[in-house]
Parts: sequence; structure tokens; C-alpha cells
Amino acid sequence: MSGAATRMKTFAGVAAIAALVFAATPSHALDIKKMTLSNGATLLVSEQHQLPMVTVMVEFDAGTRRDPKGKEGLAELTARCLSQGTKDLTAPEFDQKVDFMGSSVGVSAGRDYSTAGMTSLKKYQGETLQLLSGILTEPGLRDADIERKRAEQIAQIKAAEEEPGYTADVEFTKDLFGDAPYGHPGAGYADSVAKLTNDDVRGFYHDYYKLGSAIIAVAGDVTADEVKASLEKALTGLSGSVSPQPEPPPITVPAGLHVKLIDRNVMQANIIMGSGGVERSNPDFYRLKVMNYILGGGGFSSRLVKIVRSAHGLAYSVNSGFEPGKFQGAFTIGLQTKNESSNEAIDLV
Repeated sequence: MSGAATRMKTFAGVAAIAALVFAATPSHALDIKKMTLSNGATLLVSEQHQLPMVTVMVEFDAGTRRDPKGKEGLAELTARCLSQGTKDLTAPEFDQKVDFMGSSVGVSAGRDYSTAGMTSLKKYQGETLQLLSGILTEPGLRDADIERKRAEQIAQIKAAEEEPGYTADVEFTKDLFGDAPYGHPGAGYADSVAKLTNDDVRGFYHDYYKLGSAIIAVAGDVTADEVKASLEKALTGLSGSVSPQPEPPPITVPAGLHVKLIDRNVMQANIIMGSGGVERSNPDFYRLKVMNYILGGGGFSSRLVKIVRSAHGLAYSVNSGFEPGKFQGAFTIGLQTKNESSNEAIDLV
């Protein structure tokens, strides 16, 4: 038998073994235990005992879609300020305790929800949960911390505004959604954040950080009964719920193309194209995910990359995607190309 034939026979044997191994591997759905806490929060627990770690995430109905008109950026600023310690612990003292255990604790604002979370080793689960509970039930929200975080947020917005891609995205979002809850950047605008007061932050916290409207997800080296008991004890100070937000009217864009040009002295054009998309609850969501993977979400295997980048060399990256949320989101296609090739790239898309 020749060397090539031997190698082929060996490879065939390995392939057959691999196929048998894959076929013998069962597929399991993730086991999620669902419960309700006495304060109304929905609790989801996934017991994962492979590693001695615990992760807790609390989703509050306090996302940036809750920003009042003229106070864009308030949800973001509130989330940043909640991470600045408790009534008894200053921000440096709080961070020192978290770092000593190698844990992570913090709050961040998303478009639909604000997330308070922690990750810790199993042996520090109790202490880390107490720190998370502290910033949620008895946050410091000191004037000095709020003013510092407000200044940081304004500086970050102004820095982002120097990026053409950020500016294009903000203008696209504003034109598509208008005054609807998704119509502004999550961090707000520099001038709107500058007008936010310390009492605005404290008021937003009191109005929207309520566990009756929250979802708590826990995964790690825990049992469902243990987690429920510890959360019932730790999160007793956040009673009540948030009233549902009225759903905005469907996105309506008149027929035809609507072009908005933003003149910047740069060599490369940042192009965003799109239209109204879907809600996350849309029954076709997974079909749309597959369709978009083929169109522009599948990286180098997607049609947009094959045509715009590989075949014509007009863009380093080009992609498409849906941004579904609690309300109707957007469908967008984004790319960067030389100014002189913008029209050709748009035609190809």
C-alpha cells in the first residue's frame, strides 16, 4: 500500500471515529428553574457546579428608553452613579472591598433595561451579594460623585462626536425614530446631560429601580433554593413596580430614499442605510436572524462582504443587522469606503 493510501485510510478511520463520537454526544437544553420572589421579581436560576463561581444579573425596567424628553442621558448617568458606593462606603472604599475578593460589581444602562450585576468566587458569594445589595437598596448618590460622573459622561460624548461613524449613527437613529423612546443615543447629548441635576438622578433611581418589575438571572455553583433565600434577605428594600411604558406608534417612513449628508473633512465616508425593523417578540425573529446571517451578518461568508469587499474592493468591512427590542427596532447596513466610491458601494448594497 502506498504512503498516500495509508494516510487516506488512517484519515478515513479518524473521521469515522469522530463521527461516532459526535453522534453519541447528547444535546441538552439548559435547565432553568423559574420562581417568583415575595417582592414580585422573577427569578431564573441555572445551577452550574463545574466551576466555583456565581454570577447574578438584575434587569430593571430602567433603560435609556425611559429618559424624559429633554433629559436624554439620565438613565445612563443614574446607572453610573449607582456604582459609586453605598451610604456607608465611599466609592474608593467600595472598590477596594470588591477588588480584594477579585469580584466584580456594577450597574450599566442598556436601551431597554438597566443591569445590576456581580460575579464572584463561590466562597465570596455572600459578601459580594451584600455589596450589590448595598448599591441597589442604599446607594450613596453623593453630590460630588454625581457631578464627577456627569462631567465624565459629557467628556465621553464630546469625544465620540469627533468620530464620523458615531455622528452618522446618531443622526440615522434620530431620523428613523424621531421622538420615540429609541430616538436618542443612550448616553444622551452633551447639552442634555449638562442640564441634569443631582435630584434628577436620585429621582430616576427612586422611580425605576423597583424589583416588582425586575428579572433576576443567576448562574453558577448554587442551588435554586439557596439563591432564592439569599436574595429575599438581601433585596428587601426595593418594593413596588414600574408602570408599563406605552408602546410608540409603528415606524413610518415615506416611500423612496431619504438621504442626509453630514459634511466632515475626512477621506472616508461612513454610510448607514436602513429602515424600521422588528420587535424581539416578532414570531419571525429566528427566520430573520438566519436571513440576515446570509445577507450581512455572517462575516466573510455573507453576501455583502463577498460582493462589496471581496469582488469590488470598496470596503474593509460591511455588515447588516436587526436591533430588535421591547419596541420596534431598526434594520441597518453599515460600511466605510472612500468618498469617491460611496455611490458605487451604495448601488452594490
